[in-house]
Amino acid sequence: MYLVYFDNLLDVRRGKEQIAFNRLRDGALSTNMIAACCKTLLCVEHPRYEGQSVLLFPDFCPISGLEPLPAASRVHIRDWPAEAYAKLPSLPGTWREDGRLHAETEEDKVAVARNTEAVRAKMSQDASGFLTFQQLLRAAGGQVDTLHLPEGAQSRSIKASLAE
Repeated sequence: MYLVYFDNLLDVRRGKEQIAFNRLRDGALSTNMIAACCKTLLCVEHPRYEGQSVLLFPDFCPISGLEPLPAASRVHIRDWPAEAYAKLPSLPGTWREDGRLHAETEEDKVAVARNTEAVRAKMSQDASGFLTFQQLLRAAGGQVDTLHLPEGAQSRSIKASLAE
């Protein structure tokens, strides 16, 4: 799945009252911003982004006016089915196991770390006219619903619990 990160500066022109928030399950760190009317996933915030970026899934919510950049790296690659991952073009990739970051090569780890740092880079200082994810969440009363969705069989936490 293709992911794109943008500065946490959102231009909400209309429909602010239709913005809602949810998490996939109890204890999830990611918070989703959705359109309440149709449940379209707009963007995602995670504490690791340090308030500087939001994540978008162009497959769910196409981005207009911008040409997408080519994928630079992959994360959580051990959560992917091996046969599907093997068919993809080669890119640096990492996974977490035993609380540590792993990669096939040190170069892969460095490349993914560089991309991760870009997600946490300070936003543009000119934020006039824009709203942040956090401001929109506060404007919605801070309400975050939990969907109580089960984790997929390939998830890191499911695999870890089976290995115990």
